[in-house]
Amino acid sequence: MSISAGRAAVFFLIALPIGFILTALGFVVTGRAIDAPAMAPWALSIALLAGAVAAFRKSAE
Repeated sequence: MSISAGRAAVFFLIALPIGFILTALGFVVTGRAIDAPAMAPWALSIALLAGAVAAFRKSAE
């Protein structure tokens, strides 16, 4: 199994704004105040998870 650092970085950068959007939606649904310091850990976790999955995923070759 090989790890693709480039793919992980690209997916991390793509998933970071998506993570912020999903976190903001989650905060709205739960009724919490939307502020960046509270959202950052959640958004980073989503982006890191997406990057890790992409790094270990096998390509379709």
